[in-house]
Amino acid sequence: MQLKKIQNRLTGKKDFMKKISTLTLLLVLKLTVFSQNTFIMQLDKHLNSSNILVIPSQNNEISVWISDSLELHKFDKCGNSLWNKKFDFPDFISPIFENMIPLKNGGYAFMTRETTGQIVSSRITKLDNLGNVIWSKVYSIPSYSISSYSLIEDDFGDLFIYGNTSPLGGGTPYNLIVKINANGDRLWSKHYNHGGIWGQAITTSDNGILFRTGSRLIKLNNLGNVQWTSQNWASGFYHYYAPIEVSDGYIFTASITPTGFINFMKIDKAGNQVWGGGKMLNFEGVNRKLLKKVNGNIVSIFNKTINGKNLPTIIEFDKDLNVVTTNSIQFSQPDIELTAYDINFVNNETPILVGIIDSLGHNKPFIAKLNPNYQSECEDTTLSISFSPQTINNSSITTTVQNINITETSSIYPSTPFTITNSFICFSSQPTINIGNNTILCPNTNITLKNLTSSIFDSFLWSTNETSSSIQVNTPGAYWLAATESCTGTILNDTIIVDVLHFPEPNNLIKDTILCLSNSIILDATHIGGTYQWNDGSISPFLTGTLPGLYFVDITYQSCVKRFYSNIVGCEEYIIPNVFTPNNDNYNDLFKIVYNGDQEYRLLIYNRWGQLMFESNEKEYLWNGKNAPDGTYFYIFSLGKQEMKGTLSLFR
Repeated sequence: MQLKKIQNRLTGKKDFMKKISTLTLLLVLKLTVFSQNTFIMQLDKHLNSSNILVIPSQNNEISVWISDSLELHKFDKCGNSLWNKKFDFPDFISPIFENMIPLKNGGYAFMTRETTGQIVSSRITKLDNLGNVIWSKVYSIPSYSISSYSLIEDDFGDLFIYGNTSPLGGGTPYNLIVKINANGDRLWSKHYNHGGIWGQAITTSDNGILFRTGSRLIKLNNLGNVQWTSQNWASGFYHYYAPIEVSDGYIFTASITPTGFINFMKIDKAGNQVWGGGKMLNFEGVNRKLLKKVNGNIVSIFNKTINGKNLPTIIEFDKDLNVVTTNSIQFSQPDIELTAYDINFVNNETPILVGIIDSLGHNKPFIAKLNPNYQSECEDTTLSISFSPQTINNSSITTTVQNINITETSSIYPSTPFTITNSFICFSSQPTINIGNNTILCPNTNITLKNLTSSIFDSFLWSTNETSSSIQVNTPGAYWLAATESCTGTILNDTIIVDVLHFPEPNNLIKDTILCLSNSIILDATHIGGTYQWNDGSISPFLTGTLPGLYFVDITYQSCVKRFYSNIVGCEEYIIPNVFTPNNDNYNDLFKIVYNGDQEYRLLIYNRWGQLMFESNEKEYLWNGKNAPDGTYFYIFSLGKQEMKGTLSLFR
């Protein structure tokens, strides 16, 4: 009956609060036609290559880099253009791979190639957070051409160039690592003996470097010295993108060009194979880069052909390639097809996908803001994902290293602002909010409240005045959340009623008692509607106590469990309370020392000025606190030759 009453009360409160929520929602709908909670938009620009990147951001803004034309685009979270910058380098050669990075202290850096006669050099350009050039330097080696592949930054703000070098007129190619400081000054540059095959590099959690050249991975420390080399080879593998570091090693991919299944491989932090081979994904095509999330999972994009049409597919794995989340974006319109090339995150949680949209034979860049489940909320589907084992040969090989001189030349070409138009292909419908159904909590438990839908909100206000996306509560009441989607000013709210089950104590259970001689005490935990488990494992509502000690029983009542205690002391033991409340409510009205032995007994109680308030030589003669004000008092208690001193508090 008690649970039914609570449920009825919750339903009534919920209906009332829902009426308020509905009224607020109607007011919001009058102000809002649609929401760009998620969207897919295209830029009015022709693009045929895969050289488009999305740059991660911590400020809710979206940065997109188009390498072929050296254009940096900045949009707000709603897809509105903030600014666009173009960089005109006269000897520029179109770069490949990820050549633009965000800097840890703000701004950007990008890498290009350029020619001077027969020599190909590498240029690094550093930008502020508005796309203005801070410095730009060319790094070159006399009589060598540099094919640069990766630009990376370590935790100290130093930059690294990774690539290959080829001597003019023919000869032995090398891998190249160049370390420069935040001002572009060269710190060191080194050659490694596995050059000639392209690849990419990352910085590692121990402030080292791991670069990949073909099927070989070479681990360096921060000074460029070799720590180990691991070769992982299978016939026909290609597309040597950078590895990704996970907690127990490194994961990397390969595929067979131009089509074929994509293989994943893993080595530990010493370069040894982990899975005993590879894991082959049931997707065909070219593998893309792997991206590590802040939670340690891995995200990547794939382009899956279904019925002759490409579906960009995002998959999130854990460190052992167990699938966590996946989604594919599709368009039913026959004249629209998306091909995805890069994915990254805004504020570590909002995925941004970029690539090319083919509409009526016109290829243009697209930018898609997705929800945390990687859904566009336009047209989404889920494809089947599976892995099969693949034989991979793993071995250690020798790497040699030598210093190489590099020249650096400073020359700045300013960025040029320009405008570009964009249009939305689709956007999500009105966002929704739901913080859960009314609920009943067990005593001393918590519940986490948050929006349970996939809609993206920008700010939150709870009835508790907290502004986080989730809160924890453990007290009864009505809790509401007002969540704001700021692109359109939409504010939605929802309410939940939380009640806490009243769990009465068993009426007959003794809390403190004395056991003398060979007597026994029956502990009675009878609780209507309850089940029992005592500390000795018995399940009866009764337990016979034959020895002094602390006994407890766990009572289950309406799916809640609460523990109750009984303290049994021996005759020559005593219990001195530290508080009593003489307010004539027949509960704790007397200061009573529990003792049932035969030793000489004496109790003295003083106020804080040392005035004697009470004296007793008989354990049955108790202090009632009459005419004594609330406060702290001091006692001296003697049993035989023992003397105990302490304090007690009087409250009414």
